[in-house]
Amino acid sequence: MIPPVVRSVREEVVVRPGHARWVHKRDRHGREIKCLERSRPVTRTVARQVVVHPGAQVPVVAPAIYRDVPRTVIMRPAGVRHVVEPAITRLVERPVIVRPAHSRIVTEPPVWAVERQRVRVRSGGYTWRRLSHR
Repeated sequence: MIPPVVRSVREEVVVRPGHARWVHKRDRHGREIKCLERSRPVTRTVARQVVVHPGAQVPVVAPAIYRDVPRTVIMRPAGVRHVVEPAITRLVERPVIVRPAHSRIVTEPPVWAVERQRVRVRSGGYTWRRLSHR
């Protein structure tokens, strides 16, 4: 901000203007005559402020300020990777129910016998055979 430049100036200002009027007077011989009488103007010296240069706003260019600021950056985007893990097997001993508990009724075992029947093992028919000539 540049302030305005002001200077004090003095000048004369007319307070009451001068005028002329006709006045009745007597001359040297005692006769009455009319005379034009002039009065001086009344002035006064007054001081006032005069602007020599108006004030102004001067743009001031401020340089940019740089600073190192830490920030998080993605180096490699997230992804899915398929990893095959082999099955792990081992022998484990654990109690297992082999036969569940039950109540049973004792019955007589069946009686077995051998019965003979005629059963067809192969169906009959004609076949071709090679004959050997001796």
